[in-house]
Order: sequence, then C-alpha cells, then structure tokens
Amino acid sequence: MVAALAVLKAAVQGMDCLQRLCVVSFDEMSLDGRYCYDSAMDQILQGSKLQLLMVRGLCGPWKQPLFYELDTAMTLEKFADVVSLLESLGLTVVAVVSDMGSSNEVMWRTAGVSSSRPWIANPADQTRRIWVFADTPHLVKLMRVHTVSEDGGFLIPNGRGGKALLSRNTFKELMELDDAELRISHKLTSLHLTRGILRTTASLRGLYSDLLRTTPELKYIFTSHLNQDCVENCFSQLRSMGGANNAPNAVEIRSRLKVLLMAPSPMVAVRTDGRAVLQLESDTGFVSTGRVLKQPDNLSNQALEGLPIQFEDSTATLVAEEADQIGQAADEVGLEERGDAAAAATAPSQSTFPDPAAEVAPGFSCSQHSPLMRSRPAL
Repeated sequence: MVAALAVLKAAVQGMDCLQRLCVVSFDEMSLDGRYCYDSAMDQILQGSKLQLLMVRGLCGPWKQPLFYELDTAMTLEKFADVVSLLESLGLTVVAVVSDMGSSNEVMWRTAGVSSSRPWIANPADQTRRIWVFADTPHLVKLMRVHTVSEDGGFLIPNGRGGKALLSRNTFKELMELDDAELRISHKLTSLHLTRGILRTTASLRGLYSDLLRTTPELKYIFTSHLNQDCVENCFSQLRSMGGANNAPNAVEIRSRLKVLLMAPSPMVAVRTDGRAVLQLESDTGFVSTGRVLKQPDNLSNQALEGLPIQFEDSTATLVAEEADQIGQAADEVGLEERGDAAAAATAPSQSTFPDPAAEVAPGFSCSQHSPLMRSRPAL
C-alpha cells in the first residue's frame, strides 16, 4: 500500500476538484489454495481468495489498485482506514461499490446501510457522506438467475396487499397469452425487485444531490464509474498473464500484481499534463509514472519512477538474425563460385555434349551451385 499511496500522492498534485472525486471498489478473486513457497520472501503462503481494493476517479480517467489481502473479508475498520488515507492525499471519497456477497451485506447492515439510508458518514469528515452502491452488473446477473432458473423468482406486491411470485413460468405464460398480432405487453412496468436495485437507485440520486451542492461545476455523473468493472478487468488481466494457468496460487498472484502495476501491458501507463494518469479507454491502465510507453514483446527490466524501463525488441532482433543468415549464405555461394571458376580455368579442354539432366521442364530453374535456389513449378 505504501508504494501505491506514493504514486497517488504524486498524481493528485495536478488534479482539479472534479478529478479528485473518487470511488472505492473491492471484490474477491478465487485462487489455487495449495501451499506454496515464495523464494524471494523466504516464506510459505496459502490463500484461496484474493481481496483487492481499487480506487478510481468519478469524473477523471484514472484508477489504481491500492492494497490486497489473502482470505480476508473487508471490514468497516479497514475501509475507514483506506478512506482516511485517501482523504489525507487530497482525494475526495464520495462512493463505494461492492457486490452483494454475504460478508459485504453483513458489513453494510452493521454500518446501518439500508434502502432508505444508503450511505455512511465519511470517517475523515463526519459532515460528508459516502454513498454505498451495489454492483449493477451483479444485480442484472442476479435478476437473470432468479427469473430464468426453474425454482427461482421474485416476490413482488400484487396490488391487493399481498405478494406475487415473478418467476420463469410467469414470463412463459405471458409470452403464450400475448403471442398475437395485437400485443398488450409492449413493456414491463417498473417493479421493486431487490434491495440492491433500491439501494443503488437511492444512492445515485443522493450522490448527485450532494455533488450539485458541493461541486457546482459538475454537470453529470459517469455511472459507468459506479460499478466494479475496473476490478473485474484487473482480475481478467491477472488470470490471463499465466496463459493456461488461470488459477494462480498466492505466490503467483503476488508476482503477477507486481508486473501488472509496474510494467506496461495491454493497460499502458501514460503521462498527461505533467502528471501520471491512466487512460481508461483504448489504453487502459493504472496510475503510474514515466513517459508514454509502447507495448513491448519481452520485458527485460521493470522499475518505479526514476528508474529506466528497458525493453528488448524481439522483432528487430529477428530481422537482424535473418540478415546475418542471408549474408553468410551469400558469402558461401560466392566462395563456391570462385572455386568452380578456378577449377574450370585449370582443367584440360575437352569436347562437351548436352546433358539430358540439364534440359529442364518449362517453369523450372536450376542452379548447379545452389540447390536452394531451385524454384517451384509455375502454376
């Protein structure tokens, strides 16, 4: 966390008030739970879950993993410490995003979060609020599971003081009854489906109201920055770095995180306006330092700010090797031709007759001195 905070501290210096608005996200990734030995740290590690916390800009194109732990759930105390550290750097934490896992829901209920009160007080400033969001893609997945599975569904108000089950069979019956030229169900009415949807909707309204009051220059909110996509994308990068080994163990995940955070990858670190930031679109990455870097084929050295990052250009090396091989072959052919010419000059004169083997079919060309020069028949 110390190195990540140092990078963020340097990056914050050139941000305006809108770019300093940030969102904290955290999620878990499954690991290979076998015990493994870390030769660099001389210790044995084991973990079946990686807890990764990331901070990203609400209105700015930057993001940065902040810390990770193994087999440890997020707690209010840890979250409060993270928020206090970020606020001390000059950032303004306005929202937090998590999925609706059991441990996360217990934490938020303990903090008093509900659909009617979807916020907690900012640990660094009790007069400000941090709005709690559920990850919208997870909500969509939950809705799909509950309405598509045979034994799932949602209990919704039936308008008569009771509850009705909205399930897969409900949609089947609707499609069967409304399968005519004149349809009556052009769209579904809005329904109160889950507390996650209610909480996220209330948090978005509350966050926008707060920001309009404290940040008048704000015109709109990037709702795409109010989900866990940045964390999920980081998990995908970590898995893909091992090729077929997409379930790293505790030692491998630590090594992959180091490479991902310090070296250019499909997420490339860039410098904009004299400060280090990360582009979130075509060249996504994390807050880093240094100049614009092209994606290398082979990484020969990785370093932090102030140290050079060197790359081996494998394409240039391959071209040079091929040129050397061609040059050597040409030299060998030249020596052979000079030797044949000298032998012909010293040989006695004699009559020659046409060689039947020299009569080559059309479309071929032969060389007595270099069989490799023989071409393929013309098609």
